[in-house]
Amino acid sequence: MNFQYHSEFYKNKILNNPYFKSLVVDVREDVLSEISEIRKSLKDEIKSIDEEIINLLSKDKDNPHINKFKSLKRDCISLVYEIDDRKRDIVNLI
Repeated sequence: MNFQYHSEFYKNKILNNPYFKSLVVDVREDVLSEISEIRKSLKDEIKSIDEEIINLLSKDKDNPHINKFKSLKRDCISLVYEIDDRKRDIVNLI
């Protein structure tokens, strides 16, 4: 899924409609709050993954699950960046 495309769609198509633009203003703070909660959850998950990686490394450096956790961590970090980008979009929207 290409989030950038969706973001551009909302900025260029939906926000040109005065009704939707006023709606965005009305829900903006709620959306920002939800985004912050999602970001916090992801950061907590990253911390848990780090702890699991350290735990696995302390027992067996060749454990095949280590790479799976590292991949999951990269995915979570990517999502945090994506959330930060969408938050900036919302803040700068109007």
